[in-house]
Formats: sequence, C-alpha cells, structure tokens
Amino acid sequence: NITPPPPRRSLISGFGDALSTYYEARTCWENPKALTMCEARPTATGFAIGEKSAQMLYDNALASLKAVDAKKPDDSLEMVVEANTLLSGIGFESGGLAASHAVAQALSWVHSVHDNHLHGEMVSFGLLTMLCMEDTMGLPGRKEEMQKVGEFLQKVGLPITWEQVHFDSSSQADWDTFIKVALQQWFCHNEPFSVTADIIKAAFTRADEFGRSLKDKHGDAPYQAIHKKK
Repeated sequence: NITPPPPRRSLISGFGDALSTYYEARTCWENPKALTMCEARPTATGFAIGEKSAQMLYDNALASLKAVDAKKPDDSLEMVVEANTLLSGIGFESGGLAASHAVAQALSWVHSVHDNHLHGEMVSFGLLTMLCMEDTMGLPGRKEEMQKVGEFLQKVGLPITWEQVHFDSSSQADWDTFIKVALQQWFCHNEPFSVTADIIKAAFTRADEFGRSLKDKHGDAPYQAIHKKK
C-alpha cells in the first residue's frame, strides 16, 4: 500500500465533493445548453468518470473509514482516495458543475459556515439542495436519489441540515448573501430550467427538512464523531 491513512475529516469532506461530481456531470450531460469549466460541452468520458467516482464511494466509503480508524490502509481506502482526487478532478473539469457547487460557493460567503466547514462539507449540502431543486422541477428519478444520497451523507457524517452546516436561517443578511452569491455562479445556470432566488430558497429549505427527517430516523452519531467538542 502506498496510501497512508489521511486525516479522517478531510477524507470524508472529499466524499462530498467527489460524490457530487457524478450528479452535476449528469445534469450538464442532460442539458444541451450546459458547459463545463472549459466552456465546452461535457465529454462522455467525463460523465463516465463522474459516475465511476460515485460508485466507488458507495461501495468503499464506510470500509475506508474503518481502515483509517485502524490506521491500516487497504484496498477500500485506495479506492476512495482515487475517487476523491483523480476521478473527481477529471470529472468536474470534463463533466461540468451545476447548482450543487453554486450552493457550496454561496455557503462559503456565510461566515458561520465558512468558519466551521471544509469545502466538501458545503458541497454535500449543496448536492442535497440540487437534488431537491431538480425533483421539484420535475426531473425524473431525483426523489429516489435524494434518499440514496441523503442516507450516504448521514452514514459518513456529512452535513444534512442547516444546524449541521451552521447556517442561521434567522439571519436575513445571511439569506441575502447566500442567494445573491449562488445566483452569481454561472454554472448554477447549467440546470435545465431557469434558476431564481425563490427556487434556490425553496430547495435549500426542502433539503433541510429532508435532512432533519433523516437525522430523526437514523440519528447523527457519525456527524458528531467528526464535530465533537474538544
């Protein structure tokens, strides 16, 4: 084995970013007007790499965390490191970004979020928001994917509620900043429908409601294991 055990939280944060690679690439692939970060149409290879990245995480993420905890690198850890770095990197460049990363970028402008979270943790909630948005707008299969993605995020300890991502919904200033910055991200408009402030707010709210239902059902022990107070 050539992969040393990485910091646990950093590895899990990478899961959020790498998982989103597939779902954003799929959105761009399905929308003939969407462009990648290279301002070109997504490639079939980029889309396939994104899909492979997600599958490697679904198959290996939980086992890889056991390997990290045991400080014994194994094949599962090798697989998720490859997904987090190589496949996610190539996949987002060649497959494209969409609302998931727009939400993550916007969250990074909210001080309470920025001061407490890594990029992939913000992307994980962005992904949940994007799937809620796409389901509301009638894109097929998204409701089932919300369940699959949400349960994965909960199991590995990534944020699935406003409280977990440290977003203060009582702050109008934070709302204004969040929505403004999300809409300013050009790739937010890679979605196959017109994205508005109302659509973002509704999807972001629905993601929190869905996440809270998962938390009520499954608990939040994996999240607390990462964010427990010292």
